[in-house]
Amino acid sequence: MLAQLGFRFRGRHRSKPVRLWSAGDARIVLNEQVRSGDPTLTAIGLTVPDATAAVTRGVALGAPRVFRRTYAGERELPAVASPDGTEVYWNDAPAETSWVPEFLGGDPAGDELRGVVDHVNVGYRWQDFDEAVLFATSVLALSPEATADVPSPTGLVRSQVMRSPDGVVRLPFNMAPPAAPLPDRHIAVRCDDIIGAARRARDAGLQFLPVPSNYYDDLFARFDLDDDLLETLRALDLLYDRDDNGAFIHFYTPTFGGLFLELVERRGEYDGYGAPNAPVRLASQRQGDRRQTLPAST
Repeated sequence: MLAQLGFRFRGRHRSKPVRLWSAGDARIVLNEQVRSGDPTLTAIGLTVPDATAAVTRGVALGAPRVFRRTYAGERELPAVASPDGTEVYWNDAPAETSWVPEFLGGDPAGDELRGVVDHVNVGYRWQDFDEAVLFATSVLALSPEATADVPSPTGLVRSQVMRSPDGVVRLPFNMAPPAAPLPDRHIAVRCDDIIGAARRARDAGLQFLPVPSNYYDDLFARFDLDDDLLETLRALDLLYDRDDNGAFIHFYTPTFGGLFLELVERRGEYDGYGAPNAPVRLASQRQGDRRQTLPAST
């Protein structure tokens, strides 16, 4: 799946059972050690001016320190564990010259997809939600945006975006309705040409989350889009949103385990996440039950 999206395999770590895939500045590390039956998001890496200061702050605020086995010549990446066990690693040097060279036997960085991580969406049960927000506010020094309630087939999902002042780090938190299953997590990668990326992914055989045809009829009524753009969106199962600041085009992969990927393009100064499209995405995921195991080649 990653290769179909345009990610390039960069190699296997020289001492750890993990593999690196990258697309521009978006990097995904896949762990070969199976902790559970389904793939899931277990760690997040952040670049900061001072990694030691970041972990010292986190530990002082009560976050448990995470220790990673490191051999001579390998980069120390200090980390803490969040309340749900997700590990947060900090680095204060460029990735390509610090820890990326530890991955061997892969290809050099390519330009099939020049992306960057736009946001990482994390789902929580209602009883864990406030603790997660407190961790992000105190340990990660992120600020909460206004909450929003998104309709879903299982009830209203509360969304709370945590972000850094410059908007580089964005963590939308989703709270499941009380009787609903835990929301899936997803990683959104931003690129500059979503239509070109979508066409290449389709040509490589990737199936996108399907979008119902009537969505595009509604899109035309809301935005009076150009016919060519509307038909391109329809043909590629792309979703669209627009406000006074710009536009947002995106698509989703099928879900594997409790995780899926999203590719996005922000046009102009659009700063949202395509919230009007969330009910369409949730309904399509529910209706199709498109969960699948992660392909071995990825």
